[in-house]
Amino acid sequence: GQVYETNNTVLINLNTGSIQEFEGSHLTFSPDMTYAATVKVEFPGEEEVIIWKKDKYGSYQYDKNNIDYDKFRQHFKFYDSRKYSPMPYNANLEWVTNDSLLVDFYFKMNEHDTIAYRVRFNYVKTEPTSDWQMIPIK
Repeated sequence: GQVYETNNTVLINLNTGSIQEFEGSHLTFSPDMTYAATVKVEFPGEEEVIIWKKDKYGSYQYDKNNIDYDKFRQHFKFYDSRKYSPMPYNANLEWVTNDSLLVDFYFKMNEHDTIAYRVRFNYVKTEPTSDWQMIPIK
């Protein structure tokens, strides 16, 4: 069988010993700690932003959102229309408010470049009960 490498983040509460695993990396929390976000970048062309919501027990659960993945991919293609997607060399997640998350993916055109271009998204919740919306920023 095939072996796949994953990149997850694990938090351990040293006081209680409880463990919380987040799929992806670049873990960041909203200002009020209600939400967390990670980015999953395992293979070129398979980037994913994952938003987590804290439940009543204090654990974070995947907050299912209705993100249009085709719209996500098209925004990447706007900046780089090569047949094969390059692998981002960096990602940055920044909470603007509890209901707004900026996500930047940085790509090099060539492997040895010292400069990169940025592809930016804003994930927003218009109401506390609404789904997250992904807005490509050009």
